[in-house]
Amino acid sequence: MFPRSLKSRPAPLTGADRRLQGGGVRGRSLRVALLGGVSVVVLAMAVPMLPAQAQITVTTPQPTLTNNAGTTVAGGIAIDNSSSIGTLTNNGAISGNTIGIFNRVAGSIGTLSNNGRISSTTYAAIYTAGGITGLTNAGGSTITGASTGVNNRGSIGTLSNSGLIAGNFGIYNDGTIDSLTNTATGTIQGGINNNDGVIGTLSNSGHISGATGINNSGGSIGALSNSGTISGAAYAIYSNGAGATIGGITNTGLISGNIYVASQDVTISGGASKGTLSGGAITIDDGNLTFDSGSQLLADSISVNGGLGTVINNATLEVGSVLSLTGSFVQNGTYVEDITSFTAYGQLNISGSASFGGVLDVQLLGGMVLSLGEVFDVFSFTSSKGDFSSFDLNGVACTLASADLYSCGGIMISENITGTQLDLTVGDPPSNVPEPASMTLFGAALAGLAGLRRRVRAKRA
Repeated sequence: MFPRSLKSRPAPLTGADRRLQGGGVRGRSLRVALLGGVSVVVLAMAVPMLPAQAQITVTTPQPTLTNNAGTTVAGGIAIDNSSSIGTLTNNGAISGNTIGIFNRVAGSIGTLSNNGRISSTTYAAIYTAGGITGLTNAGGSTITGASTGVNNRGSIGTLSNSGLIAGNFGIYNDGTIDSLTNTATGTIQGGINNNDGVIGTLSNSGHISGATGINNSGGSIGALSNSGTISGAAYAIYSNGAGATIGGITNTGLISGNIYVASQDVTISGGASKGTLSGGAITIDDGNLTFDSGSQLLADSISVNGGLGTVINNATLEVGSVLSLTGSFVQNGTYVEDITSFTAYGQLNISGSASFGGVLDVQLLGGMVLSLGEVFDVFSFTSSKGDFSSFDLNGVACTLASADLYSCGGIMISENITGTQLDLTVGDPPSNVPEPASMTLFGAALAGLAGLRRRVRAKRA
């Protein structure tokens, strides 16, 4: 069972506020009707008799609506649009008790640009049931609501955030968002909740956080790209529910927390920079997981289809801690084995079978120096086939001295595959003895060290 909150909606409007969903508006309001393309500029000096809880209600098409810096528009609904606005720009403050900007079903906004503050004390800073072609929150600007920052029940073409969007849900969508971008300076607090909605592309270079960073409950996300940080106390990424789908995940940043995706195969790709997957576990329920390209530092254990699925590595996968993989493993790309000390290194414990190929690259970190006779248990499995095609030490190709014995700049490392595990054994070749005779002497030397050699096995996850 997973938390019901993952499939949730902002609290509905109740009581007197329910009337805000209809055509009626209660309380005093300022109605603005513009003619001939004249812009509305809301100025405190221009309306000295305007009550503090003023409201702008748009009922006829307006080419532009601008709130200047230093000016506050406030009301139960601060700006209420049931017509069309070409460009709505906020350089000041728009504050709604219930909704800051309400774009009704019949409403449309071409461009909504926030360079100031849009807020709601009880519900949504921006609530749209109609259409918005482009919504931009500039750097240093804020869109904050007690329930949601941006609540979309209609359609948004592009949503770009370089400032702060925050609420119980930062962004709530059960409509359509063609493109959602959180830039490097952008922060979305409360996460993104795609509840039966559609997001064409989701790109994050900033920080998305919440109880669940990205919650896709019954919705569709075409593609997810992360070069920033996605984090969640319960889940960093969660995709589940009837019809829920998420496209390929491209990660060159940090995804911190659990990742849960149900009823589909998942592909994780990288790019020029290495991505990191940490702080939780990756669960692909009723599907397989493929690392397709680029490089990922894996610090999460993985479960695929309850142990019946397969993890395929066609990319560069780096492991520096003890992890479990519940399922089978197919290694085709580059597997990077980080060794920090004799007791701190990568170990992948596979519950099923393993198929080995590609490159095994041992990386010595933190000044680590290998010692004669050390044995590192790198993989465990129920059965295996194949072998690595090449062996590197710190990214430099080693020379195959004999079967499964590699010469790496004066250090000899042997790969030992038994029925249920793959070990690496370290030893120095005898000096001044030409090969291949040196191999016989080296084997004898290792045999003599058998009683001295230390097996290093980290505690399994």
